[in-house]
Amino acid sequence: MHLLAQLPLRYPRRVLAIAVVLAIAAAFVGKSAPDQLSYRSGDFYSHDSESFRAESDLEHTLPKGSSGIPTIAVLARGSPKTGGERIARRLKRNPLIAEVEDTILASRDGKTSYVLAWLKQKDREDQGFSAAKVADELAGPGVVVGGLALARQEFEQQIGVDLRRAQMIALPLLVLLGLWVFRSLVAALLPVSLASFALLVVLAILRGVGELFPLSVFSLDIALALALGLGVDYSLLMLARFREGLAAGKAPEQSAVEMLQTAGKTVAFSAAAIAASFSSLLIVPIPFVRSVAVGGGLAAIVTGLSALVLLPALLVLLGRRVNAGALRSWRRSLERSARPREEGAWYRIAQFATRRPVVVATVSGMLMLVLALPVLSMRSTGLDPSSLPASSEARHFSEKARREFKNPLIGEIAVAVYSNQVRATFIRERVNKLAENTGLATPFFVGLKHSPHLWQVRLNPEEPIFSEGSQRLVSELRELDAPIAVAGETAGYMDSLSVLKQRLPYVVAAVVLSSLLFVFLATGSLVLPIKTLAMNLLSLGAALGLIVLVFQNGYLEGILDYTSQDAMIVTLPGMVGVVAFGLLTDYGLFLLMRIKEERERGIPNRKAIALGLERSGRIITAAALLFAAAVGAFSTSGLLYLKVTAIAIVLTVLLDAFVVRPLLVPSLMAILGKWNWWPGTMPPEAQQSLDSERRR
Repeated sequence: MHLLAQLPLRYPRRVLAIAVVLAIAAAFVGKSAPDQLSYRSGDFYSHDSESFRAESDLEHTLPKGSSGIPTIAVLARGSPKTGGERIARRLKRNPLIAEVEDTILASRDGKTSYVLAWLKQKDREDQGFSAAKVADELAGPGVVVGGLALARQEFEQQIGVDLRRAQMIALPLLVLLGLWVFRSLVAALLPVSLASFALLVVLAILRGVGELFPLSVFSLDIALALALGLGVDYSLLMLARFREGLAAGKAPEQSAVEMLQTAGKTVAFSAAAIAASFSSLLIVPIPFVRSVAVGGGLAAIVTGLSALVLLPALLVLLGRRVNAGALRSWRRSLERSARPREEGAWYRIAQFATRRPVVVATVSGMLMLVLALPVLSMRSTGLDPSSLPASSEARHFSEKARREFKNPLIGEIAVAVYSNQVRATFIRERVNKLAENTGLATPFFVGLKHSPHLWQVRLNPEEPIFSEGSQRLVSELRELDAPIAVAGETAGYMDSLSVLKQRLPYVVAAVVLSSLLFVFLATGSLVLPIKTLAMNLLSLGAALGLIVLVFQNGYLEGILDYTSQDAMIVTLPGMVGVVAFGLLTDYGLFLLMRIKEERERGIPNRKAIALGLERSGRIITAAALLFAAAVGAFSTSGLLYLKVTAIAIVLTVLLDAFVVRPLLVPSLMAILGKWNWWPGTMPPEAQQSLDSERRR
């Protein structure tokens, strides 16, 4: 840490020159990262699960390149004999199609036909491009194209659109908010510059990692959001300390040294804590989850290193010109904010909380618990075309099929039978009988295809994917005493849910232990880490409770432009929890480190709390608002999953900044008194100062 801090202070121009070269190279390498990283439906399923193995076996073993589940589906106006057969003939002539299903279904009123087909390509990414081409060729009145391959392609395209939109919204907004927070044009540009540099480097690294290991394109969203948000947070924290030194009349070099010794230490602990939090997700053997772990961890590490090396070099070179571009009224405001006073607003808020600590802690704690209550009614579901925007053809197809057909054929069930022909035929009859008895699937649409050692039985569930009925049918199929494996969207969702339940305790343990460890190393206390853990859980629980109210129960659909799925995507709570825990530990350290500084100067407990909040309250609040702006840009996403994730993270951060840190933390610290720092001891000079003050 000491050697790292010396580089920007001794050689600021060299550091800046290297950063410029690195940024140009990273931009060149990382520009193709969105193309290298793609969306695959298998990213959401464990590759060790029964459903994934069965689908992979069916896809790579059956003749003509057909997979277990049809990859293209077409709704055509007209009866099966007219519109349906016309579409089937066109599909059979298409060189991209491997096979067309013989059975053509009719809608309830007989006016719409349903045709299924398989694409030739084995590679899922190639299938997405092929699906888009097939959809374009079939485009016309009364024709709607859908299916798994087209849905994958539209998910991938939508993520690219969301990334560009988020950047266009976030960067200008951060500059405008930065002007309000930093009161200087030059200072306002520093966080955006730091975040942009970190983002370019992260994209380049992800591009390289993607060459070695398959990564989901969703890792880009996490990387972008964190690079922007943490770049702002770290810049704000360090710049505030640098300005304090300048306001005290110190030289820029000395101000930078003190900034690194204080705020720099906090940034280092924060980046390490966030990276460790994301690393815990590597425990979950689901590609999407591990991709997010890689993207988030890299963003935290790269942004932290950039803040510790690049930002000090810029500040040393700028010196007092960091306040350039400020209006006269801004300069006066800047001078007041750079010299914290005991009569400041945050000081008064802390005094209010510490004078009536039991009342404040009880009221604010109960408020957070009430907001968290809806979490108890949270339901889970999988990712399907309903998560796409309303303009999506795959979503339009899905909704139309469900309205007009008794058996919507969305994510049907495929049973892989590992046996000879005679026994496979017998097993098909057992599956057929089970479907008849349960009433959950249409037996007449049971198909049988074969290869030398693998057979397939397909079922068309009457209930939607992920529903209780579809899950019950999958469970009963798996209970059959036969050499079979069940694939399909519902089976994949059930397997993912099982894996998450198995690995979740280990993820929670890793996140909790890393959070406790880093707060302990930063503060030397065994009590504060436990208190920080409780505060993080309250903020996260309250945010998830609001998310359940809004998105699961369907409130604000018109305002937020979404359609409720009546449940939450199965991986969302865990993802939000890991991201939020790292960020909340970050903000907790911001406050605790300032309080610790005051305590080590010999300030009594309650006054140290008030002074610490006065010196960090504005920074934490501003950091939360700027972070909310950066991550909140993704709330405009056309993908429901990203929209919900972004809003959940924003709510967690804002609740923490405006309720937990200014009210709950000071009141609890006032109640705990000297036990806050147990078993640590106060430095001798600080103890002497405190004893002297008490005698006076």
